[in-house]
Amino acid sequence: MRKTIKVRDLIEMVNARNRCSTCSAAARSGWNSLLEEVLGKTDSYAGFALLKDGEVRNGQQPGITGTSPDCTFPDDSRRTYVILPRL
Repeated sequence: MRKTIKVRDLIEMVNARNRCSTCSAAARSGWNSLLEEVLGKTDSYAGFALLKDGEVRNGQQPGITGTSPDCTFPDDSRRTYVILPRL
């Protein structure tokens, strides 16, 4: 039996998990790696942004803090992937 999933749904799923999860950065990095592989193979990669304070669950490290040139990157697994309009 063949099943399919929309790439858009997969991106939304990973984006939500990256915002809300309390699991390890290594787990999020695994989700991100798998998603990037799918996006590359389907010609759907459009980049990502690092999540800021207020975009992640309270008490969790964001992907980026501060403003340029004084940025820090507490947890670069906290990403939100861009969804192409055609998806």
